[in-house]
Amino acid sequence: YGSRRSLPGGSVEVRALRQDGRPAQRAIVMLGRRSAITDDRGRAVFSNVPPGEHSVSVRQLGLLPMTGKVDVKGRDEQVVRLQEPLGAALEVVVVDDAGAALPFASLRVKTASGHPWVDLDDGCQRLDPFTDHQGRRALRGLESGTCRIRASWGSRKKEVTAKLAQGAREKLKIVLPRPAVPRPRRENVDGPLVRLRSGSEAR
Repeated sequence: YGSRRSLPGGSVEVRALRQDGRPAQRAIVMLGRRSAITDDRGRAVFSNVPPGEHSVSVRQLGLLPMTGKVDVKGRDEQVVRLQEPLGAALEVVVVDDAGAALPFASLRVKTASGHPWVDLDDGCQRLDPFTDHQGRRALRGLESGTCRIRASWGSRKKEVTAKLAQGAREKLKIVLPRPAVPRPRRENVDGPLVRLRSGSEAR
């Protein structure tokens, strides 16, 4: 039997950067089905990568997803540079069908990629999901693509979609109608009907 020989593979170095150009440290890098963690310089190296085109992605909580491709040929050394894209901003207001603001409505965000959205303001994470007393909330750092926003206030709930472009700033009004008031049940004011039997029937 002949000996098994592995196919020659190349080397891929991924360099991940934040929006401001700083290295994206301790981020998860996926090259096809393989994964690695970036170092202090935002770099991750994959060796013995088979020839062909491979997808590359970088993810980290609080960062917008970065994606790209690399074409490996033979034993070549490839360098892939990925930078976090600009996020979109969405000004949301929640009102009822009469236009009155619904204070402290709850919002849930589902991004286009399904990657968890984190509301960061100057590096500080906001954890609560609520609008302010005027039913308003500024959502920052959203991915481009179709975003789903679910608003709830008491028993009222509604989900809407917003198509966002990279770096765009949009406004969204979510209307939560008042629930329908059930009609009162009609009662028989005359009481139950009583059939009177004739004398012959009584016998």
